[in-house]
Amino acid sequence: ALASAYNLRGFTESLVAAVENGYWDYALAIRQVEIFQESFELAQRALAEIRTRISLGQLAETEENVVDAELALREQQLIDARNARERARLNLLRLLNPPSAESWDRQVTLIENTVVPEVRLGSALEHEALAIRLRPDLNEARLQARRGELETVQTANGLLPRLDLFIILGKTGYSQSFGKGLADLDGPGYDFTAGLDFELPVHNREKTALDRRARASYQQDLQSIENLKQLISLDVRNGLLEVERSLQQIVASSSRRVLQEEVSRAETVRFEVGTATALDVARVQRDLLESRINEVEAIVNY
Repeated sequence: ALASAYNLRGFTESLVAAVENGYWDYALAIRQVEIFQESFELAQRALAEIRTRISLGQLAETEENVVDAELALREQQLIDARNARERARLNLLRLLNPPSAESWDRQVTLIENTVVPEVRLGSALEHEALAIRLRPDLNEARLQARRGELETVQTANGLLPRLDLFIILGKTGYSQSFGKGLADLDGPGYDFTAGLDFELPVHNREKTALDRRARASYQQDLQSIENLKQLISLDVRNGLLEVERSLQQIVASSSRRVLQEEVSRAETVRFEVGTATALDVARVQRDLLESRINEVEAIVNY
């Protein structure tokens, strides 16, 4: 029963983690669609502006091809982003176990925004102690070791001498013939036997082999528990390192996005005064789009 409880706890924790991951995957997909939509609309406005300037004779007609190509690329990215958002929504609904087929069309509104959450991390030793105490896989391994310990007790008992106490009490009919003896079973005659039966195994190879195997298996279970504890400690420390790395990536990606916005504005001004081409503007806007996506991904990963 306890092993089943540990199995249920492990499954529940895994399900909760999957739902949380599905939630943030959907949040990321929504934000990506918004960013790609803004980028697509920006490319549309840029194309309209360039066509106006071409008609006024301020730009060469070749500039329109560059913006057309960029607009087509943004449209492709927007289509892929919308598809990814729909997949993330369906995956999240599946984790929520929809009661009917019509529920697949249900729209999901997220209540948390993709902002940096405030998390206070404790020490690695605190997380290790909690994991070693509560991890279901480790608790199941401990149960398995306890079974092995009981088995060693059982096999060790098979090597011990055996002493049985027995008592036999029966009714007896005394007579000179069998028939008359049966008729005398209601008489006062009784049979009483008591004694000890002692058995000492000599060269009990089968029991000895079973005992050695049980003890070796029990030691193996104990070593497996120690190895699993090391793996759990490694998981905890790697997780803490990943949290710290993700937090630093948020700061770095945010700084890059701010700088890329400045570069994009500067390149747009250069294009307006004729010192840059539409290709230069498209390139820096593409870099700005990438930096915005990276920033949102960093927040969601954290």
